[in-house]
Amino acid sequence: MKRIQLLVVFSMFAIGATQAAPDVRTDLKENPDKIAAYNNYMRATMTEIRGLTAKNPDVAEKRIAEMEALLKGLKPTTQQAKTLQQRALRSAGFLKQNLELERTPLADFAKRLEANPDDLKALSGFYRKSSMKISPLARTQPDKAEKELKALKDFLDGVKAKAKNEATGRQIDAFARGMTSIERRIDAGRKHAGLIGANAVALDVGSWANGKALEAKDLKGKVVLLDFWAIWCGPCIATFPHLREWQDKFSDKGLVIIGLTRKYNYTWNEDRGRASRRAEGENTVDEEHEMLKQFAKHHKLKHVFAVQKDRSISDYYGVTGIPQVVLIDRQGKVRIIRVGSGEKNAHDVEAMIEKLIAQKANVASE
Repeated sequence: MKRIQLLVVFSMFAIGATQAAPDVRTDLKENPDKIAAYNNYMRATMTEIRGLTAKNPDVAEKRIAEMEALLKGLKPTTQQAKTLQQRALRSAGFLKQNLELERTPLADFAKRLEANPDDLKALSGFYRKSSMKISPLARTQPDKAEKELKALKDFLDGVKAKAKNEATGRQIDAFARGMTSIERRIDAGRKHAGLIGANAVALDVGSWANGKALEAKDLKGKVVLLDFWAIWCGPCIATFPHLREWQDKFSDKGLVIIGLTRKYNYTWNEDRGRASRRAEGENTVDEEHEMLKQFAKHHKLKHVFAVQKDRSISDYYGVTGIPQVVLIDRQGKVRIIRVGSGEKNAHDVEAMIEKLIAQKANVASE
């Protein structure tokens, strides 16, 4: 399936719960064949709904109904837009499933499985809800995540032992394979914990884009935010409002933001307002830089990008998922690492930025 043109399933994490801007809805209603209008509307709306699902499920349900009504009322004329409309409508079903999952207590799923170990719907609900609880802990509280993951495995082993249908066993085996990704995140969480207080590694990169190349002397005494991201990464794009805000708010106070990415051979499509993978061949360095420059202009990003030449920097900082932020203090020490585009991550990072920025004034006054 092509990675077409639609960012409706870009993230299981939301950066905020602000309501989708009216101009985004209006743009789509007035331009039902405009690809960028679908992208912008669905990105804003799904971010809002995902933020509301846990905090205010009744409002989330209302927003999903509003989203479906708007999408069903569109009259696109191009095949591409019609395809996007149908995919967007299917995403509403996905949001409904998440809402139902959020509203159902974990104990209810467990009770149903005790009564009938072959209840596949309850089995799926129990696993998904448990995983959604454990996953955010993996990188910030790895020991707690490991304990809860073991409890999940033990429970599923008990269900499998009581089940009579082969389908139940196969499903639990599939879940077991899926839990290996959580184990990897737990390992990454332990690595991240070990990096706090460690020295930042030198930025030996392949090239720089969207600004001048930075040297060690440019970063000395600065608070440095490393943002590991990719051109195709929806959750990364979801963090851009915060990056823009921090750039505007703190850049003249000593914050330097660097977006670390890799060469992905994408090209910029001005009509669609997005980048897409090059059909054949590879970008030259200049072509890659120009694409990144246009991408940054479209998203109003003012910070510089560094294109990594290998995985050495990513490996040092334990990057196993993106976006990942590494915040480094004025003494060149790692102070915080956060993975994902959740609102809590953004709050944690901004609080640390403010703390580290303030240290200059504190030192000067001593």
